[in-house]
Amino acid sequence: MVYEVANGVLIYYLPEELDHYAADMLKRKTAHVFDEEEIRYLIFDFSKTQFMDSSGIALILRARRRMRTLGGSLLVCRVPQ
Repeated sequence: MVYEVANGVLIYYLPEELDHYAADMLKRKTAHVFDEEEIRYLIFDFSKTQFMDSSGIALILRARRRMRTLGGSLLVCRVPQ
């Protein structure tokens, strides 16, 4: 899972498949990054994602809820058509 952090912005470049396994890994990594950094903006980049199941949707909804609680924002970008 590739990500970068700069100036309170966390960007995740999501994998080709965002299934239960990938969503669980992302959830754990996100928790670790949030423990280490002060994140105000979370961006999910879907440019490479070809498949997403309900685990991926749940991950996004949980992340949105967490960002709202922290007073931050969540952005989803580059979603394939």
